[in-house]
Amino acid sequence: MWRNYWTVAVRALAKSKTYSIINIAGLAIGMAACIMILLYINYERSYDKWLPDVENTYQLQAWYPHPSLGGEPGFLQMSGYVTKDRVKKDFPQIQSAVYVQSTDPVFLKDGEATSTKDWYFADDDALKVINLPLAAGTTLTAPQTAAITQDEAIKRYGTDQVVGRTLTIISRGIRRDFKITGLLKNLPKNSSMKLDAVLRLDFGAFYADTPLVLTGCWGCQNGWVYLRLRPGADANAINAGLRAWERRAIPDENAGEAHFNAGDDQDWHVVNVQDVHLGRAQAAAMAPGNDRTTIVTFSIVALLILGMAVVNFTNLATARASQRAREVALRKVLASHSAQFTQGRLMVDLAPRLPLADGFFKPVQCLGSLMQSLLVEHGDLVERVGVGGRQRDRTREGRPRSREITEDGKVFGQRQMEIRVTRVDAQTLLNQLTGLFVSLPSVSWRTNLVERTGEVRPHLVTALSSESA
Repeated sequence: MWRNYWTVAVRALAKSKTYSIINIAGLAIGMAACIMILLYINYERSYDKWLPDVENTYQLQAWYPHPSLGGEPGFLQMSGYVTKDRVKKDFPQIQSAVYVQSTDPVFLKDGEATSTKDWYFADDDALKVINLPLAAGTTLTAPQTAAITQDEAIKRYGTDQVVGRTLTIISRGIRRDFKITGLLKNLPKNSSMKLDAVLRLDFGAFYADTPLVLTGCWGCQNGWVYLRLRPGADANAINAGLRAWERRAIPDENAGEAHFNAGDDQDWHVVNVQDVHLGRAQAAAMAPGNDRTTIVTFSIVALLILGMAVVNFTNLATARASQRAREVALRKVLASHSAQFTQGRLMVDLAPRLPLADGFFKPVQCLGSLMQSLLVEHGDLVERVGVGGRQRDRTREGRPRSREITEDGKVFGQRQMEIRVTRVDAQTLLNQLTGLFVSLPSVSWRTNLVERTGEVRPHLVTALSSESA
């Protein structure tokens, strides 16, 4: 049966090449465009989901929704160094915190100096707060330790076997040595953190000349504060308490005769790391981000493209449905069922180009012999109309007569349908059948036809037996 469907589908495509190309290509291009957009959307939504224990890893962001001096609102991913210790002290839900600052030190090796990019200083063990996967070694257990990625290790040393080596940089004109204790796996591209090396530094000594940056500069957003919450902690409860925390923790400041409070302009928010890429705050980010409005827009565009492709495909298929009327009528004569009609129709519409099956014309010839037998039996009839179990015959003279057709107590034509068999030349009918590429479906159909057509049983049996031989 399926061979018949495939054969009819392939021949239908070959018969109408232009229609097939337009219909199939239109649907294929529409589906491909929709799939590509959905893949992009899925990629954008996958940022930082690869990070272990990401559900407990958060970023503390400083927002300026309503600047008092009338400037543009700003939503920063950065926050001041002073906020890290104050938040950790006042919110017991926070297990650990780390401050990460961007730096571009000069790398020294064998007396040769080279520039760096995406290197960061951390004031604590950043790898215990941000659970970046390690390929070898341990975390930053003490100051003056470092961890670099595999690609950066190969770039700087020619090998990734660098654990235990000394890394030398120059920052602020001072030579600083670090021991490499960890080798990081290369970060995926779908990461809001773009880093090649993390160096743990003593920030007290590093900012010895400007201690106010560490103790009282609430507006000095020059780094990122990452938090690790305790398992089961509610980040929404922290965000709800941050407003009161601002009034309680941030002192008033004086600038001449003016008095102000840094909390008047700033709002702090705890944001999960996997929401940073599509979050509201996109200023001062490690890596370029995106916004949810763009994702929603692309989703709508993808659905519209797919909808137009489906409508176009349906319209073209419907427009050509009338060309299959003769095939449908012939299949009804052969006692086809609705499910088989649907399968055949879908096969013709959706089948790709496949190799032609061997022995295709033999079922067609068998069907031709079958129809010849029908014509021999009912050659005196112009048409026969059957409804239910009653059948009315019209002769050439137009005199109708009614009779009941039964076989072994069974009524022929139990399914209420209208069957018309128009008298034509047997050879012409065979040529038309061959042109329509219609083949006799399956053994079950043959058996069903022979059982239900008692009047032409001898001719059907003869035709099928001769063709099978």
